[in-house]
Amino acid sequence: MQLTTFGNDVMLGDSVQATVGAFTVKVSARVDFEAPTDEMLRVMAIPDRFSFIAQLEAEVWIAVNGYQIRVPEARVIRHGMIVNDPSNQHLDEAATVLAQSALSKAMHMAGSFAEAA
Repeated sequence: MQLTTFGNDVMLGDSVQATVGAFTVKVSARVDFEAPTDEMLRVMAIPDRFSFIAQLEAEVWIAVNGYQIRVPEARVIRHGMIVNDPSNQHLDEAATVLAQSALSKAMHMAGSFAEAA
């Protein structure tokens, strides 16, 4: 699986994705409501840098008869990711791990559905 990359200036809502067969995996940077306040203040206190703490959320869709169907049970989240500090290579690495985990869950579930049918 080859994910796109976040780049150097990530904003909330930015995402990377990959397609593997009928599956599409998307990893997005979202607001991390569970981030500790003291950690957020530490990151925000760095001058001349727009850094923040986000959560990465991996979601999977499967293509069935031309429709994209989301597999909500395959969602995987990682909290406490520092963004734009100073690069985002660590985000790309974490996104790859999350995407692989979510894809594995979705493929396992799709196999279970096929066996049940």
